[in-house]
Amino acid sequence: MPTNKNRPRVRATRGQIQSGLRLGVGLGVFLIGGLLLGHARTRLEVLSSYNQTGWSDWVVCVEVILGVGLLFSTVHVWYQWLGGCLVFGIVKGLIALVTGRDVFPLHQVPATHIASLTVVVYCIATLLLMLRFIERRLKMVDRIALTSYFLCLLPSGSSFPSVWMLVGLAGLFLSWVVYRWRERSNPVDGALRSARRVGEERR
Repeated sequence: MPTNKNRPRVRATRGQIQSGLRLGVGLGVFLIGGLLLGHARTRLEVLSSYNQTGWSDWVVCVEVILGVGLLFSTVHVWYQWLGGCLVFGIVKGLIALVTGRDVFPLHQVPATHIASLTVVVYCIATLLLMLRFIERRLKMVDRIALTSYFLCLLPSGSSFPSVWMLVGLAGLFLSWVVYRWRERSNPVDGALRSARRVGEERR
């Protein structure tokens, strides 16, 4: 049996294990949701090629509903992964801006200075709108905005940024406006959160 001195260490280890398990399960659920949406998109494209209405297929509807639900329930996990992808996009855009070549052609973006600058500005704007999520728990409006942003990335075509990507960015901006409005309407809560952050940094 663990002694009294070892109990805090055991609890810390258990907490790390549980946190790692939650992270792994969350990422797994996120991948399943992404696969469901990807399969639904492929099925829609196949049906549209035969001049059929894809949304009349119950399989597509079920896959979309399940996929969106899984993404929404794991936002607190995958938004950090999304932030890493945006950082990579900034680096990729800067390299293309300097060299004039698309070194990592993950997206069909012409390697021109204007297109590369657009990629950098878009990724930076998204990261700035997401920075507040590090300091606070995700609210319902934040979860909706992040899920909508991710879904708007899926139908984007060769143009960057596409109309859907701009719609997703606009949704993040609206959630930021709601956040700022709540901060101004409740200055006491904002001050308490700031004091808590300062106390945690000192610890």
